[in-house]
Amino acid sequence: MSELSRIDSAQLETIHGGETVPSGGGLLKTAGRVAGKLAWPVTAVMAGVDGKSGYDNARAQGHGVARSVGEGALSALNGFTLGASNWALGRKE
Repeated sequence: MSELSRIDSAQLETIHGGETVPSGGGLLKTAGRVAGKLAWPVTAVMAGVDGKSGYDNARAQGHGVARSVGEGALSALNGFTLGASNWALGRKE
């Protein structure tokens, strides 16, 4: 280990209370936490929009309420799983 790396490690351990954290790690961790906290609500809202759209499309095609609710639920599930449910169920949109 070079002298410079020993100095950097010692300084980092002092600054971070004994934890060695790579340079820029704090910013990336914070960005990751913020993105993680925003991802679920955004996904849930988009799934709701997809569900409403699926319901409206089924009603426009003349389907009954029960079938339209089912189509809306499948569209919401597809939105929530980012398209994986249509792939798994073999559905095409």
